[in-house]
Amino acid sequence: MPETPTPRERRFTVALFLMGLAMYFVVNIHRVAIPGQIFSQLQAELRVSASAIAGLGTAFMYIYAVTQLLVGVLVDRYGGMRVLAVGGVVIAVGTLLFACSTAFWMLLASRALVGLGCGCAYLSLVKECLRLYPHRFTTVLGFVVFFGYSGGIAGTFPFVKCVEMAGWRAGMLIIAGTGVLLLAGMAIFWRGAWRPAINRAALLSVAPYREGLSNFNTLKCLLATMTGFGVYYVVLTVIGGKLLEDIGGLSPARAAKCCSLLILLSAISNQVTGVLSVHRGNRRRSFLQWQAGLVPAGCLLALAGIALLPGHPALGPVLVVAFLCIMMSSGFSPLTNAILIEVNPPALTGVAVGLGNFAAYAFVALFSSLAGAILDLFGGQSPPGADGHILYPAAAYLTLFSVFLLITTAAYAIARRLPETHGRNIHDGRSRPVRLFGRTLMTLHT
Repeated sequence: MPETPTPRERRFTVALFLMGLAMYFVVNIHRVAIPGQIFSQLQAELRVSASAIAGLGTAFMYIYAVTQLLVGVLVDRYGGMRVLAVGGVVIAVGTLLFACSTAFWMLLASRALVGLGCGCAYLSLVKECLRLYPHRFTTVLGFVVFFGYSGGIAGTFPFVKCVEMAGWRAGMLIIAGTGVLLLAGMAIFWRGAWRPAINRAALLSVAPYREGLSNFNTLKCLLATMTGFGVYYVVLTVIGGKLLEDIGGLSPARAAKCCSLLILLSAISNQVTGVLSVHRGNRRRSFLQWQAGLVPAGCLLALAGIALLPGHPALGPVLVVAFLCIMMSSGFSPLTNAILIEVNPPALTGVAVGLGNFAAYAFVALFSSLAGAILDLFGGQSPPGADGHILYPAAAYLTLFSVFLLITTAAYAIARRLPETHGRNIHDGRSRPVRLFGRTLMTLHT
């Protein structure tokens, strides 16, 4: 393909990009809707523990996280839209299998398959943003995140209402059908689009990731920002709705509305911070310090509402406010990706963002397992009701949020040590050896 597209190729390419953006909308429905929005329905139907239901989210997130490492190399070699098209097919197949599953192991396997396909979307769009809009990267990527998060909104209250009317299986079939239609749209625009040539110099090996992880600034960025995102996403997709129902006394529909509002605020925050960063001289670190600092504040509000106001009529509003404050930890994706790109060599763009996504969703999976285990520790205090739903006590959530508070406090301390890039690539090849007992263990780039 030529370096510069013709006007017709540009139009087809933008149309193909919009189809990919719509696929990312569907990906966010998957990430949010299961299992959090139908936690109680699945638990009642399958008669399994909280850890088992959380395992549906964990299976998705572990596969999603690991996929980022592979996709980061694939998009550098094959381009974003090729990888996203293959991922779309896997998503459609996995969603259909989930809707038709009759046993828990089938649900688990199909969620893992969906996680594999969904893991192809975001990095593919990041790569396309860099290719199509290099001078407006953070602004356009902010819009991509905003639109994608709108899919998360569709995966909360609208999905819950659909489940109430037709059941969760019908809801999943609708999502599968939407994915198939989008694949058909991508096929229509594919031939006329401007596609990058395959970069055969980009190696399909672990070497690029070894180089990325040897970068000390990369490690600081991952620990400072992705742990907070992990807390946010577990609260949203695994325990958030259950927390609002059990402790706040909200109905499933009202809890789903709160989740929708949480995602909307997060989407707006991603868009706004990307634009503000540009207008503030491409500053990154100061915004990310707010991200890591406000998460503990949200957790503290939740702790205060749970520990000090049990059974109090004001508990619901306080808990909702704290719940919404947690969204601050997810509203900085364009800036996080920009830092990862700017502290690594230009040839490692996909790898750098892939490491960020891997770390984010690895923490989500880890914290999901942690949340399920903590809830199960207190599950015996609240036997299931007649409908099979289990209510967890305030002490369970108090314990969980205390652990999350410690994690996010450590993340804030690391965020203060991040370098300020001002939109420039600051990777200059300097390095220092890491030694133990006189032996060099590895070399970290600074």
